[in-house]
Amino acid sequence: MKRLWTEDEVTFQGRFWQLEGAKPHIRPVQEPHPPIWIGGNAEPGVRRAGRLGDAYACPPKASLAEVASRYRIVKDEFAQRGKPFGPQPLRREVLVADTEQQAIDEYVRVAQSRYVTYSERGNDVLAGRDLVSNFFDSVADHVVVGTPESVTERLVDIVTNLPVDPLLMRPQWPTMSADETIAAIRRLGREVLPHLRSLEPTTQINDEMFA
Repeated sequence: MKRLWTEDEVTFQGRFWQLEGAKPHIRPVQEPHPPIWIGGNAEPGVRRAGRLGDAYACPPKASLAEVASRYRIVKDEFAQRGKPFGPQPLRREVLVADTEQQAIDEYVRVAQSRYVTYSERGNDVLAGRDLVSNFFDSVADHVVVGTPESVTERLVDIVTNLPVDPLLMRPQWPTMSADETIAAIRRLGREVLPHLRSLEPTTQINDEMFA
């Protein structure tokens, strides 16, 4: 991909892909190319991101302790390449409602079926979790749901104790209508995001909090 983004003609013989005289006709705006984000749940995938990527895109179903542990791995891999370690993209599942219980009930309504589907399709991250009779307690270690105040507090806690930028929030699930999705996005924009905009990303991992 780097060659296709930066060269006029590319011939490449790889294990999975072969190109013969490919002539890219679109160049990226970012120079020399966009930053390459690599995701991964298992440690080998995290190390691969640190070894080859420009950033590690941590999946949303990792607990904060797991996020911190993975960031340390990426930081070590970056160091071996002489690459500075800075804020990394982090995905979180976020839902805001008028009360904590309403937020929990709504999250169960919109998300539970998708988690069950992920698990049935072999998502190892969800192995061993009771997604049917004890759903929310089984996923509470990685979701951010509650009132605007509590969600804001938890998100601020994340970005001030972990090197995160950007923070990617999922406001929509396939079970939600278009109107519900628009309402969720607007509420996040009006009641949560203004409290995050002024924060400067940290480059440090708070070892005391996530040890």
